Amino acid sequence: RVLLRDVWDSGPQDADPRTGMDSGSCLKYTPLGPAQVQPAELWILLDRSLSMQAGFDNTTRQAAVQAALQSAIVSYEGSVNFGFVQFPAGSLSSEASNCQINTCCAGSAIPPAPNNWPALEQKFQCSALSDSHCDSARADSPSHAALAKVDSYYSAETGPPWGDSRYVLLVTSSDPSCAADNSDLCYTARSTVSHLLRLGVGVVVLSVGAQPTPDSCLGRISKLGSGATSHGGATLYSALTFSDLTDAVTTFVLRVAENACTVDLTGIRDIPKDQQLVVSFDNSNDLIQKLDSYGNGWTFAGNSRITFSGPPCDQIVQGNVSEIQLGACN
Repeated sequence: RVLLRDVWDSGPQDADPRTGMDSGSCLKYTPLGPAQVQPAELWILLDRSLSMQAGFDNTTRQAAVQAALQSAIVSYEGSVNFGFVQFPAGSLSSEASNCQINTCCAGSAIPPAPNNWPALEQKFQCSALSDSHCDSARADSPSHAALAKVDSYYSAETGPPWGDSRYVLLVTSSDPSCAADNSDLCYTARSTVSHLLRLGVGVVVLSVGAQPTPDSCLGRISKLGSGATSHGGATLYSALTFSDLTDAVTTFVLRVAENACTVDLTGIRDIPKDQQLVVSFDNSNDLIQKLDSYGNGWTFAGNSRITFSGPPCDQIVQGNVSEIQLGACN
């Protein structure tokens, strides 16, 4: 997703004679405005209960998840803003001590932000129980409380909606649970997911080391809202091996990152169509061609958006593009 700044016009500019426009005839163009890449948002909700300490290939479920997620975050933080909530909350945290049923609390929310790995790294270490100062794991798995953290964040948000560029990845190996809470936690979790979907937030469940049945709570969450939003509702991945896990994480995070390859032109006046639009990255003299037969370049996506494919999209996903320039061929 790309947000467009104030329109500017500095007069006709010389165009690269190698212009990728089909006609190859645009030698001068008038700049219409620069645009900043707007990364997608992805919340990671990470289970640190006892069920995640079970064996998984040659390690534990928790350690395997940590490795797969760390690799994806470091690879795609240029095009995805990552947020984080672990559950249950650490027994020494202020949130746990202030909660009526402290074993049913989720940890503090770290909202999505650019280059967020340093803020997440310590949380990941404690989730994997790799440091002696970290809290011990517990049996309860209050994923419903973690989902509620994200729902509260977006319900209170006053900024513009980003449509299909906001996601939640719920990483767990069991249904929501809390021994001290006799309420229907599955109903609570499903109600929260339904509300997130109505807010335009996609929810994906990653079940680690277990294959949920259709009638399980995770199975029922995954079927919510199918086709109701551009996300197609919640989705379920099951990872029974480390290879399954890395494939699922990489596939999904890449899917999220590719949201940045769609540019919203709303607010830019006098956008030309077809051969008359000039597109480039970061003030480069190399103009990006209209979509070719190999699927490389850009194309219009509706009346007010363009989408990049092939190498141009790869550049955006890898975080190598900070500004997009638009112009009208004279």
